[in-house]
Amino acid sequence: MALIRDGILVVLLSFLVVNTAYSHLSEKSLEHLAQKLGSEIFRLTKSASGHNEAVEGFRKMGAKIEKLDPATAMKEISQTVTALMGKKVAAVKRLVETAEELTKAYEWDPEINITYRNAKEMEQSNVTGQTSPPVYGFAKIQFAKDPRFHNELVNVTHSTVHVPTNIWNRSPAVQNGAQWSEKLDRIFRDNLEDDPTMRSQYFGSSEGFLRLYPGVKWLKIDGDKPDMYDCRLTNWYIRASSSPKDMIILVDISGSMTGIREEIARTTVKEIMNTLHEDDFFNIIKFKEEAQFLDPRVDTTIQASEATKRRYAELLGTLETENIANYTEAFLMAFQALNSSAGAECNKAIMVVSDGAPESFQELFAHLNPEKRVRIFTYVIGREVTVYDEMKAIACDNRGYVTHISTMADVRNHVEQGSKVFSRPVGASAVEKDTKIITWTGHRTRLWNNIGMVITVAQPVFNRSAAALKKGSLIGVVGIDVPILDIKKAMTPHKWGVGSYIFGTNHNGHVIFHPYWRTQNKKNISPRQSYNEIDLGQVEFPTAVDLEETSGGEFDLPLRKFMIDQQLGQVTSKIMRQLDDRKRVYEKEYIYYYGGISETPLRLVTVHVDLWKVNEKWTLPC
Repeated sequence: MALIRDGILVVLLSFLVVNTAYSHLSEKSLEHLAQKLGSEIFRLTKSASGHNEAVEGFRKMGAKIEKLDPATAMKEISQTVTALMGKKVAAVKRLVETAEELTKAYEWDPEINITYRNAKEMEQSNVTGQTSPPVYGFAKIQFAKDPRFHNELVNVTHSTVHVPTNIWNRSPAVQNGAQWSEKLDRIFRDNLEDDPTMRSQYFGSSEGFLRLYPGVKWLKIDGDKPDMYDCRLTNWYIRASSSPKDMIILVDISGSMTGIREEIARTTVKEIMNTLHEDDFFNIIKFKEEAQFLDPRVDTTIQASEATKRRYAELLGTLETENIANYTEAFLMAFQALNSSAGAECNKAIMVVSDGAPESFQELFAHLNPEKRVRIFTYVIGREVTVYDEMKAIACDNRGYVTHISTMADVRNHVEQGSKVFSRPVGASAVEKDTKIITWTGHRTRLWNNIGMVITVAQPVFNRSAAALKKGSLIGVVGIDVPILDIKKAMTPHKWGVGSYIFGTNHNGHVIFHPYWRTQNKKNISPRQSYNEIDLGQVEFPTAVDLEETSGGEFDLPLRKFMIDQQLGQVTSKIMRQLDDRKRVYEKEYIYYYGGISETPLRLVTVHVDLWKVNEKWTLPC
């Protein structure tokens, strides 16, 4: 390395002397000097690195160079990853079938008092033999490092149960659920035995507890702050348990909402937004004497990306309460926005956040919602509000749900209860048609392990009894994580030459992994927990695009369209690349080979520069 460094320094100094002597060189002469400098550095590094000796060594071993066909390789990659994903889907289905059979046969015990393995409260003995004090009602569990799980302390015999802080971990609902779901451990173990690449498997209950396999101890992330993790409010749970929706949130900012009610209302709206994912579309209308969109520039529903939800959460801080509430204008504006929406086009809902309505508006809804296709949910705000018959009538007359939020501490639970209603259409359809609903959730990190970024395959668990046929009663959601690293390995990046790379996107054209995509927070080295709104155009920016006509990196990109349509093929495009910490850019032409993974939202791409240079590999005789 010292020889290469010193040699390059000599070459640079010699060219510096030439450049100083001829400071008024023409552009053509400078180009010639640059090419000569590059050639000299290439010759020097080739000599010092022993390139010729390495090639000769391969030849003596009988190795030869074979051409790689990227199109054929992309087809093989698609087949390999499809098989990888197929195993995970089969494992999820086994868990769901078992869970539904277990709940059908289980008899509820109102006086239950069992011992179960709680991920936060346990008598724990570790590899050093040290044992923590016994904890009443919770079983002892041993952990050991396992290379299959990045040498983390796990238990591959038993799963553990996480219960949110705001739920009593000895409640009958949690204990009954923990008792019947413990029998899933056998299926967890069988899945791991059948597929050694299996990582995290889990069951999230509609009662709030989360059963994790392999068994782990839940670690505190934010020090002394309470553990607020609730599986029912996670992306994988919500997406699996409800179908896409268009939603308008009406927030009352009349004078009666001043003070703590305004704070509770603002928090309620934020929690409602947290139940939305990128397949959902929404908007927020604030209303007093007049109704206005929270963002005046947007008068229809927009995709519920993470960036959009953050922006609307900031806009909620600008609310000012005064005057009286004009419900009629607010409802008219909400229905107009839903009718003009070209978003999810599946479920439609209006969420009313207020301390009370003056009437039930039956005549208005008879005109605006005669077939009850739009569900209306009402959230009654304020401890002092004890009578809310009108808000109840609005919800009940429009196939919705009413809930009373007295304090800030009530917000999360009440929003979660309301979101259960969105699982009913999915459940009723699944039970009636006996269908299996598989969903794939975007790239996340997990709080309970260190396997890095994952995508999740999940399926809801329903009560399939005759009594639950109409309601489609949701029991919970089963999920299995697929590490992004496993997908990358299947794409064999080591086979491709210098300058080549791989990446993947989902069905919306959002990036799942990409070498030019920052995967850490700006202020620290910890990975972000989610990346749901990074569009392909923000990391593969074509030179032919007019910057003034783009919106958040989303524009007419042919590669995105081919990938969303799950086509298999290739395309050539000239892209702008960044240098010097994104201070400068240069143009580069790439060849993209792309393919979709059947029955999943995953689309994969291998990218190459000069095809005749990179698609070669040495092969040794058997």
